[in-house]
Amino acid sequence: MINPKISVVMSVYNQAQYLKQSITSILNQAFVSFELIIINDASTDATLKILRQFKDGRIKLLLNRKHRGLAASLNRGIRHSRGEYIARMDADDIARPDRLKLQLHFLESHPAVVACGTGVDLINTQGQNIGRKTYPQHITKSLLMRYNPLIHPTVMIRKAACIYNENLNGAEDYDLWLRLGSQRQLVNLRQTLLAYRVNPWGISWSQLKQTELQAIKARFKALKDYNYPRRQAIYLIKPVLSYLIPGRIKKLLFHIE
Repeated sequence: MINPKISVVMSVYNQAQYLKQSITSILNQAFVSFELIIINDASTDATLKILRQFKDGRIKLLLNRKHRGLAASLNRGIRHSRGEYIARMDADDIARPDRLKLQLHFLESHPAVVACGTGVDLINTQGQNIGRKTYPQHITKSLLMRYNPLIHPTVMIRKAACIYNENLNGAEDYDLWLRLGSQRQLVNLRQTLLAYRVNPWGISWSQLKQTELQAIKARFKALKDYNYPRRQAIYLIKPVLSYLIPGRIKKLLFHIE
């Protein structure tokens, strides 16, 4: 495909268990003018073997020589992309067949919107439905400062606006929404267009603490560099207090290993 409309970008690190299902859900999309850029972030499991089993010409495979993390891997994929839009996808989730079609139609119909996310159906490690998660359709600056209101692997964004801060790995998506939301419109569609896999063993205490810290830094950066009102610094109180809760207490509260 010479000029795909959409570039789907997926970074993979040791997710062989669900990879085939995730890739197949993209290849089976109702909208067909896309490329799928997969970055293997130096996986040590069977990921690369599985990736090489796919012979579809829409797939472009990039290999990191060493593990670089999500933000750097996504930026590499975006640099190699040819689409007008970037659609994020994770290697353990499942896209609904009309996901790309509906998101593209919305963005083409609403030129003032720079990015749109969707709701998700929550599934467990066996693929069973365990709930649903949605966020507000209209996203304001105050909402952005309170919490991250977009589910990263559901987002489609105009390529010209899509670059991640590699110094905020773990909150690279939140920083991007804060940056874009300071001047442009972000929206969540009402539809649930992704099955989002919840892995109860997928996050460690140290990872959670790192993500919390990076999200706090992203908020400070928004106040300093992205023209957010200083009065919104009040929304830093809760995340800072959460970060300061001793590890042994948080482990009991959230059952984190």
